[in-house]
Amino acid sequence: MTGLEQTAPEKEKQPVEMPDDEVLYELADLFRVFGDSTRIKILYALHDSELCVQDIADAVQLSQSAVSHQLRVLKDSKLPVPPRGQDRLLRTGR
Repeated sequence: MTGLEQTAPEKEKQPVEMPDDEVLYELADLFRVFGDSTRIKILYALHDSELCVQDIADAVQLSQSAVSHQLRVLKDSKLPVPPRGQDRLLRTGR
């Protein structure tokens, strides 16, 4: 080095603005929902078509009860899962 190199002026560090705690809790819940591979499989199975609970259970190799539980978790997470009776998705049986 010759000592002639210029250094960039130091930038002032801006404080990081954090979202409200409520927003952070909601994000944490959403990541918890997507952190379960069973729920990801269910969402993947539903990606292209409507399925009844039995069809989902067959696709992900779980019982109807287990699938219903996971669908309830998805619904409670405020993901767009249709309410019971308005779509074939949440009806049990064929």
